[in-house]
Amino acid sequence: MRRVLFPSAFSLSLILAAAVGAQDFPAGIEGEIYFCPRIDLAEGGLALDLDGELDEEAWSRAAWHGWTNPSDQARGDPFAGISPEEDLEFEWAALADEEFLYVAWRITDDIKQNEEQSLCDVWRDDSVEVYIDAENDGPECLEPGDAQCYGTDDAQITVGLENDGFGDPELLVFGGVAGGRNCDFAGSHPEVAQGVVQSVTDEDEMYVGWQAEIAIALTTEGNNDDGTPAWAIEPDHCQTIGFNIHGQDDDDGGDRDHKLMWSKKEVTESAWRNPGAFGKLVFIDPTVPVEEGCEITPAVESLTCERNEDGSVSLTWVNPDGANTARPITISVDGEDVATVDGTSESAELTSEQVPLDNTDHEIVVTNSGRQPTKCILVEAPFDECGGIRMWNILGAFTQEGGAAPPVEEIQRDYLTDGEIGELDFEWAPGASIETDFSGAAASIGLDSGNPVLRRNPGGVPTVFTWEGVGSTVDFQSGAAFGRDINNVMNYAQIYVFAEESVEAFLAISSDDSVQVFLNGEEIWVNSIGRPAGSSCSPDDTPFDPVIFEEGENSLMVKVFEGGGGHAFSVAIQDDLLQPFTEGLFLSFSPAGPVGTQFIRGDSTQDGELNITDAVKILGVLFLGDRAPPCQEAMDVNDDGELNITDGIGVLGFLFLGQAAPGQPFPECGLDPEGSRDLGCESHPPCGG
Repeated sequence: MRRVLFPSAFSLSLILAAAVGAQDFPAGIEGEIYFCPRIDLAEGGLALDLDGELDEEAWSRAAWHGWTNPSDQARGDPFAGISPEEDLEFEWAALADEEFLYVAWRITDDIKQNEEQSLCDVWRDDSVEVYIDAENDGPECLEPGDAQCYGTDDAQITVGLENDGFGDPELLVFGGVAGGRNCDFAGSHPEVAQGVVQSVTDEDEMYVGWQAEIAIALTTEGNNDDGTPAWAIEPDHCQTIGFNIHGQDDDDGGDRDHKLMWSKKEVTESAWRNPGAFGKLVFIDPTVPVEEGCEITPAVESLTCERNEDGSVSLTWVNPDGANTARPITISVDGEDVATVDGTSESAELTSEQVPLDNTDHEIVVTNSGRQPTKCILVEAPFDECGGIRMWNILGAFTQEGGAAPPVEEIQRDYLTDGEIGELDFEWAPGASIETDFSGAAASIGLDSGNPVLRRNPGGVPTVFTWEGVGSTVDFQSGAAFGRDINNVMNYAQIYVFAEESVEAFLAISSDDSVQVFLNGEEIWVNSIGRPAGSSCSPDDTPFDPVIFEEGENSLMVKVFEGGGGHAFSVAIQDDLLQPFTEGLFLSFSPAGPVGTQFIRGDSTQDGELNITDAVKILGVLFLGDRAPPCQEAMDVNDDGELNITDGIGVLGFLFLGQAAPGQPFPECGLDPEGSRDLGCESHPPCGG
């Protein structure tokens, strides 16, 4: 990789360093690990003057890293064939003392762009993003576009060329993300970061690029009085934090054109929401060999976890270069070790006993070294803490001419119809498709399938795919949806809500931009508006009128329109006090009912026990017209796919005559081992469903 050579960059310090025989600091592993020396612990002690000149001995001895991955903003995926000399060349280094993490960078660029955007939007101009995961606990998000992956110890600090010439480090202005918010920084926050930015010119005073030197506080209680970000980093020898850095280039005054990313994990940009895409920064005492106490073996990468039809969970991962394959790999679930596999393994199977089917999320951790392990969140809870729906069928993206806020009568038009089947007749299910009559019967004019790597809408035919999120905000730009920024489109989202009994509830709706909502084919909300999306806990729209979820199956459908910028939505089911109201409600991608509901066979009264009342219940349903429970499969005691008198007799025979026990699952909660779901099981409360 070619390195930047600035005409005046710290040449004096290089001469001085050579004269005294000073050695360079350890280099780390480009794109993976950066060894950050404590300059105050170096022999004789070193210090920095935060002036942006980068002419001190410490910077001359620092390890300057470059980038491993480029990204094309226009396409939303890695670009090829873009010459760095024609756009930007980028390198950076880091140092530390007891109070600060110092980060410097040098950029060669052909065009200066620093006046169009500022603060939280400065990423659209020439800028650099510095990422911190102070506790080094960033999850590998199930979907890279999920903002909830940021904790209070995570932050993105975006410094733009707009700071050029300020001089005073405390005047540094920056935007960015912290604690899961879309825009936490908006100005100067010297308690978080200070620094100096300056342009660099050649001998003819022609602009050739820019450089900067910033100091990030190692202890902070947050900014804007909201407590984010908050961390207390102890820069001891071998102490590790998550770290990443991006260089961004804008040449035409519009949106950002390209960016260069340091972390090898981040092939398409996701770090601004996903700490799992970061690399690692390891603080070191430069007088102590790195090998003394520092575990530099890389952790496993690309961990995925998926529930199978039989209730087991499949794990896959990648052992990166340098992995210690002689060391066994340990797998834990929710903090408890459940399995150990050979160090060369890159997959494992866990049983439903090891990962319970209980309608809650499970954190699965794979550990192959002493470094921070790799995590995967198995998302199974249907609602978030505010009642937000976490699973949807998605269909789109349909291109449209109305932008962010079409007139209501345009929003209410049918964008998916083929001329015969309309949006209220379409049968929703994963993989369902429709030959939309674009610019004819349908209001849409075409189809945008997003990032081609995701293969949405095969053959150019609108096709339903499923979305499940760690949170409940559907970000259509994320890798779990369309994988890039798509504009002037609209998307459909739909889910089946099953109710144990008829209930009255309220919907809390957020959208970017306009939105229309249907329940069982009836419009219950429409709003023509351009805006960023809120969340299930802080909704944009809270319609005053309640909705009725009828007993059994209900179809909830949402239409979301987009002009430019962000594109997202969420819907939560709440009570009139905006508290979650989901008891007795269950979700399914298809009208067949929730898949994978756990139950106890024979427990027809749904009290978690098998006794004579269960036999009485079965016989009452058969001969007295009693109401069947939501999990009729539990009454099929002998698991023959039918409900008859032998099931009631089977319970009595087991209890009093020592005859055969009910079929599986029994006596613990579990799935039908054959996955037959013959009689249906919408819910079984003793098993969490």
